[in-house]
Amino acid sequence: MVSTFRLQNPSEIMREKKTLPTKPTKLYIDADILLYRACFASQSYDPLTERYPDPKELFDESVEKLFKETGLHDYTCCLSSKNNFRKEIFPDYKANRKDRPKPPGLTELRNWILTQRRGWTVDGLEADDLLGIMATSDSRNLIASLDKDMRTLPGVAWYNFKSGEYETQTKEEAKHNFLVQAIAGDSVDGYKGIPGIGPKKAEKILLEGGDRWSTVVGAYVRHGLTAQDAFVNASMAHILTSSNFDLDTLAMTPWKPADLLE
Repeated sequence: MVSTFRLQNPSEIMREKKTLPTKPTKLYIDADILLYRACFASQSYDPLTERYPDPKELFDESVEKLFKETGLHDYTCCLSSKNNFRKEIFPDYKANRKDRPKPPGLTELRNWILTQRRGWTVDGLEADDLLGIMATSDSRNLIASLDKDMRTLPGVAWYNFKSGEYETQTKEEAKHNFLVQAIAGDSVDGYKGIPGIGPKKAEKILLEGGDRWSTVVGAYVRHGLTAQDAFVNASMAHILTSSNFDLDTLAMTPWKPADLLE
C-alpha cells in the first residue's frame, strides 16, 4: 500500500515522482526520537575516545546526517508537549510507558534543543501532530521521522530516516492505513483497538468490508464492543493536520468519522 522510493536529494524526488509537490525548502524533524536516542547512547562508554559521549554532540550528529541525506539545512526540531490532548479522550493513552526507565539527562537535553536548536513544541500536541500540521499546510515542508504513523498522512512527502527512503501515500492509501490502526490499535502507544486483532487481521476485515467507517464499527460490534470504542481508538490513531489545527489561534477541530468522507 505504501509507495517508497530511494533518492539522493529533494530535487530528485520532484524529478522522478511527478505527483509530489514542489521542491521542499524546510525540514521538520521528529526530535523526540533523536532526543531519546542521544540520551540512551550517551550512557555507553566509548573506549576509542575514553569517555562517555556528549548527548548534545550525538543529537547534532543526527541532525547533520539528516541535512546531508535530504539536502535541506533550514530546519525545525519538533518536540512533544508534556501535556497531551488525547489523554482527555482516553486517560490511559501511553500509560503503558509510565514504568519504563527514562535515560538520565533527558530534561536537560530537551530544554537545550528548545533553546539552542530551533526546538518547537505546542501545549497539548505531540511531535507527530506538529509534523502532520506542517506537512499538510505547505507542500514545501518536508518532514523527517521513522514513525509508521506518518503513513496515515495523505499526499505528504516524508523522509523515513530508518530506511533512508522518501515515502508518499495517496489519499486512499493513507485512509486505509489509518483504518487499519483504528481496528488493530497500537500497543506502543497503549490503545488496544479490538483485542486479538492485529494489523494482518485488520487488513482482511477491510478487504472484505471496504475502507469505510461502517466496516470499522461493524468489526468492533461483532467483537462485543461499541461504536464509541471505535471512535476513541480512531481518535488516538489520528494525527492532526492543518485542517484540524490552527497554529495562529491554537484552535483544534477534533477528528470525526465524517472526515473520512471528504
